[in-house]
Amino acid sequence: MPSNQQVPLGVAGTDTQEGLFEQVVQLLEMHHRLLKGLNALAQKKEQSLVKADVAEIQKLTDAENTLILQSGLVEKQRQQVTVALLARMGMADDARLSDLFDRLPPQGQERLDRLRSDINTTVLELERQNQRNKELIEKSLQFYDTYYDMLRRATEAPAPAYGPQGDGEAITRSLINRKI
Repeated sequence: MPSNQQVPLGVAGTDTQEGLFEQVVQLLEMHHRLLKGLNALAQKKEQSLVKADVAEIQKLTDAENTLILQSGLVEKQRQQVTVALLARMGMADDARLSDLFDRLPPQGQERLDRLRSDINTTVLELERQNQRNKELIEKSLQFYDTYYDMLRRATEAPAPAYGPQGDGEAITRSLINRKI
């Protein structure tokens, strides 16, 4: 197919333009599912942060790290398939998926546009959720810092006793000598 023609959609081999386009779409859909999974985990993490359930927070963080790793692998694969598709169409290797958009038939454009919109929406939701979680963590740290300061001041209060020389100066004791 000459490079100025549209990419037809339909069933085709994986090394054809049609097949490569389908692979790109499938990889974008998989990336979107992974992002939705990350968002669900971030929402569960918010609940765990409120409950201060450290064990659950660790489990969720481990699961998030797994999804992030998978997402990176899917993105790498999508980039490779996109480069192959662009090469098959006679386009430069540094061209972007958006450069391909105009060469797609209307139904292909609709699919890519829907995926782009869905991914962008999910990324925005994930960013908002992560910001809420960050604020909860910061508030927890402020609470613990304040609590520590109160505890430190209470343990550093002068003891009602005379100094070593009997001079009447109070001795201060500190049970905690380090900030977290």
